Amino acid sequence: MPRSPKPYVDLNKIGHGVMFKGRKGYVVADFGSRLVLPFGNDADLTYYKGRSEDEVIPDMGHFQKEWSNACKGDLKTSCDFEYSGNLIETMLLGLVAYRVGKKLQYDGVRGLVTNSDEGNALLRRQYRPGWTLNG
Repeated sequence: MPRSPKPYVDLNKIGHGVMFKGRKGYVVADFGSRLVLPFGNDADLTYYKGRSEDEVIPDMGHFQKEWSNACKGDLKTSCDFEYSGNLIETMLLGLVAYRVGKKLQYDGVRGLVTNSDEGNALLRRQYRPGWTLNG
């Protein structure tokens, strides 16, 4: 269990969730809540601009039931492969940019980083002999 960002935050009550530490604070989130905590004793939240009600996506409900219903024939889910594929691509590109240490230009159609050979190299894997994937 990671160390709590503040003594009054009980991470055990979050359950299945994540904690991000940024330059100005922490975000602790699970599927039903978000907690924004300023960082440092003199920090405040004046920089934080929350979303209006119409900008917040609707609650997706019980995602495990949605998934099992999709397996039984109701194939559309609120987090389908198009949504999740785009999300994971964005997240992984962020990790590549972090490792390279600079802003990347990405051509999504070709799947290439256009301004960094080092970043582009991180998009592919060199497989060991006998473990290659064709396709």
